[in-house]
Amino acid sequence: MQRGYVKLWRKSIEGGWLSNSKLWVFWCWCLMKASYKEYDLIVGFQKIHLMPGDFIFGRKKTAKELKQTERSIRTCVDFLKTSGNLTIKTTNKFSVISIVNWNTYQSEENINDHQNDQPLTNKRPATDHKQECKELKNVKKNIFIIPDIKEISLYCQQRKNNINPEVFISHYQSNGWMVGKNKMKDWKAAIITWESREGNNGNGTNRSNFTGSTGKTIEKAGRAKSDDQPYPVDAEF
Repeated sequence: MQRGYVKLWRKSIEGGWLSNSKLWVFWCWCLMKASYKEYDLIVGFQKIHLMPGDFIFGRKKTAKELKQTERSIRTCVDFLKTSGNLTIKTTNKFSVISIVNWNTYQSEENINDHQNDQPLTNKRPATDHKQECKELKNVKKNIFIIPDIKEISLYCQQRKNNINPEVFISHYQSNGWMVGKNKMKDWKAAIITWESREGNNGNGTNRSNFTGSTGKTIEKAGRAKSDDQPYPVDAEF
């Protein structure tokens, strides 16, 4: 656990995380605390099964280690939960934090580096470096980046549909961005699927206004549903 490295993605800069030093320190700390493999950990007299991306968390101990207040740590956890970056399961003695999409952002090539523990040197052949770049490029093609509400709002406006971006993002945050039994691969395709279900091109809709993340009033619409008409199960893309 003490050797190797984790990846930091440039999207963090675009999201403005670096401007919030306490949040950035806590997030980086979470990435480095997370397990890179599946294993069992004994806590007291209890055996905890941890998956890649999981780690044991205590607010008081974390605050002391990061030299922050417990309130600051709680605020960071709440923000990362809301933004869909982590989930947390709490017991009366400790909590288990799980990094969402760990295997996507911290791919298996990192696990191999942990196990082999092979230092990088300038003597490695140039062909080896090219192969690494090629493999990383292939990994990025399959990475699903969780959209923010601005991206969803803009795409819905471009398509001129009546989907409520807040409802859309809340729905998938609540189920871990799953489509059926699989992880979502293309959120734009999910938007199009919602359009076909809702008849979102002008018929049978109730319109109202909501304030989006930009602070401007955005028109939304959605077909009214009765209590006996549950939302349909997601199709797989």
